[in-house]
Amino acid sequence: MVCSAVDTTGVSSAAIREATEARARTRALAAATGSCGGADPALTFRRRAGRLLSACGEQGPGDRLIAVADCPLSADLMARTGALEITVHGWDVAQACGHPRPIPPPLAAGLLPVGRLLVTEAERRIAFAPAIALPSSACPGDRLVAFLGRDPRACSPAG
Repeated sequence: MVCSAVDTTGVSSAAIREATEARARTRALAAATGSCGGADPALTFRRRAGRLLSACGEQGPGDRLIAVADCPLSADLMARTGALEITVHGWDVAQACGHPRPIPPPLAAGLLPVGRLLVTEAERRIAFAPAIALPSSACPGDRLVAFLGRDPRACSPAG
């Protein structure tokens, strides 16, 4: 477990360092030009998060355990939890920046069961808004964010 944690920390540290450098370059560009220079922060986040998840996925078998706050989790569940976090927070960033992007349906469909496993009613009361009711015809991405208390219609062009 220690070797795994060291490997993961190294990958995470590199990703954080890269993101910090990119943020500094983006801020310098924005200060110099008075704008973001056409940079899409959500797209930048998505690319870097994808690289981080790929690197974590290359670490080895998913059945090994990783201790998070003294709670043992399988590496597979940890990776899925990270994917859920990155996906939904990436959606949040895109919405907030006015660049709404749908969550790809296969990704959302795969992450919804993870969300249902992780977000219990007790957890919802502490960290999440109530789930948003959607029609059964809603796409998987909308169902995922609605389950996590976000209204996908609030920022959509039609909403």
